[in-house]
Amino acid sequence: MNRLARLAWPLLALSLGTAGCVAAADHEGVATAEAPAEAPAAESPQAHAGVAGLLGESLAALAVRPEQTQAIAQIRADLQGNRAPVQAARRDLALAVADGIAAGNLSEATLAPHVARLTQSVDALAPSIQGAVNKLHVTLDAAQRKALVDDMRARGKARHAGAHEGGPRQRMAKLAGDLALSKDQLDRLHAAVKAQAGGAERGEMMKEHEAMHDRMVALGEAFAGETFDAAALGVGRELGPMANAMASHRLRFVALILPILTPEQRTQLATSVRAKANAAEPSFEE
Repeated sequence: MNRLARLAWPLLALSLGTAGCVAAADHEGVATAEAPAEAPAAESPQAHAGVAGLLGESLAALAVRPEQTQAIAQIRADLQGNRAPVQAARRDLALAVADGIAAGNLSEATLAPHVARLTQSVDALAPSIQGAVNKLHVTLDAAQRKALVDDMRARGKARHAGAHEGGPRQRMAKLAGDLALSKDQLDRLHAAVKAQAGGAERGEMMKEHEAMHDRMVALGEAFAGETFDAAALGVGRELGPMANAMASHRLRFVALILPILTPEQRTQLATSVRAKANAAEPSFEE
């Protein structure tokens, strides 16, 4: 399963309180001076395993009755039907980024409306995700809900523990190989990231991550309980800001690398981003 081919399902996983999954995603999203983040359209197997596949894996391992299997399949189908606006916003943003890469200049005025549209389209998923979580809560019995949350947390922790494998350093090495970056270009890129990654900004990001971790734990505990109201708990309220932060993170990286690339390398990167944008599941912001 492509990490980005199942948007609503991983968001549902996040909504169920997958704290370890959030930790892995946070590992993906923070660029450090020693290990910058990857290029904008790169895949992330770790985040896929920790987010998109996590709920599916836990549900597959859960002992369910035949009528429950049908209900869960319907929940997944309902969520799949709500992805079109997000896919369209994602594609438009990726194409605009590709144009900026090719031109050697990312225009904030040009990209801001695309980021806003993406954020709004993800925000709009919240009601359907709340409904899906509520349906899943009703479908499963108390023992199953607890087993599901426990299994998701265990899998999330395992993903986070292995997040260093295939992480930023490895992806940077792949980027260097794909674009044939010279040692001088890599040195300049590391220096640019180091200059941007201030201690205060990173500290703020870590505080936000800790707050998100605590919220995911609380949501998981609530889901395992007898009474649960996803709307009252604000399930999904963080999804738009998360999408905005991920897109902004990637845009900052592109802005850092653009002055370092040759025209030929910019063309190569722009072509790659366009190809992913025109694929069935465009994948810039994640």
